[in-house]
Amino acid sequence: MTAVKPYHLMTPAERTLDRIAKNRSIDAKLAERLKAPAPKSFRDIKIEIGTNGDVTFEQAQVFPVIAGIISRMGPGFVSHRQIVNEMLRDTEISWLLDQIQGREGANNREWWASNMMAWFSQSITVGRNPYGDQLERRSGDGVWEYSNKITCPLT
Repeated sequence: MTAVKPYHLMTPAERTLDRIAKNRSIDAKLAERLKAPAPKSFRDIKIEIGTNGDVTFEQAQVFPVIAGIISRMGPGFVSHRQIVNEMLRDTEISWLLDQIQGREGANNREWWASNMMAWFSQSITVGRNPYGDQLERRSGDGVWEYSNKITCPLT
């Protein structure tokens, strides 16, 4: 077994190869999670509380519903804020947000909806969102906006 060289002792080329290997590992894990069927309902999503009190859930379970919400919002671009507001009105996602907010020390529903949408957007940026090819995204005045590239619903 080869000993792993400490990062600060690696050459720039070794650091690049190390990052590529780590990204491949992350991509493989995400691909495996995405093979699982999307939940039929947010009530099927497993919410976990870490030992430090952090609330966690699988992005692969939440992303299809967010993509569906964007799809239902109609033609044209909609902003991050508009999507979050729609998430807060959506019956299914409201149930999940209520469950999370009910945990001791959890942030409010709006914060969680915005956080989910931010991770959805970030995963498009890094090329790991399976819905990225179906959505058009643009930034105007520091606000991300989204639109469907296709006209049929995503969910």
